[in-house]
Amino acid sequence: MTELIKKTIINRKGGKMPSMQLTSQKDRPLTKGQVEYWTKRSNDQFDDRRSDLKAQFESIIQTNTDKKWKSFLKSLNVNHLIKKSEIADKNYQTFKDDKEKVERDLERKRDIAFNDLKERIKRFGKIRKWEEEHTEKDTVEGIIQYLKQCCYDECEKQFNNTKQAKPLDDIEHSRKKVEDFLNMSNVSTALLGLIKYQFQQVGIKSNGLLDSNIKELKQIT
Repeated sequence: MTELIKKTIINRKGGKMPSMQLTSQKDRPLTKGQVEYWTKRSNDQFDDRRSDLKAQFESIIQTNTDKKWKSFLKSLNVNHLIKKSEIADKNYQTFKDDKEKVERDLERKRDIAFNDLKERIKRFGKIRKWEEEHTEKDTVEGIIQYLKQCCYDECEKQFNNTKQAKPLDDIEHSRKKVEDFLNMSNVSTALLGLIKYQFQQVGIKSNGLLDSNIKELKQIT
């Protein structure tokens, strides 16, 4: 590519054919694309050949490695350290396996106890008509907080039935009476008396106008 090339082509009979002469010209710089192409093409060929040779030499290298392995370790004086490390690793793995087994067993027992607790609370929740669903609580601490709230609600309900809470009861009683007065249109005292009687029959405490003297209501209505 850098010099004038003169080539004589010999035919099959040994005769000479007219010579072909390439025109001399100065080399032009390769383009960027040409450089990248030939670089990649060359490297691919080199890599393929290198891989073929490495495959051929692999068995030789491995055979030599097997032969030298024991003497190699001995020269490093690490045999006792390797053995010590293997024992330590085995002890660790044994402990880890035992730990995982204990952990699984403890987890199983925890889940059983926790589910028993939730089921007991669920039964009492239905009986005592607790508002919040305990099943939303996924931890023991969450259930304890829930039970504290339920206990507070029951104590509040009990307190509201004492004499101390009468002012609160009076407020609600008066509020209910006002609501009843506003809805007295076309309601006879006989009907109010009948409703009050039915309430008393099933142990329902009358409130509002139903807690008043029905006969006196005739003067109002």
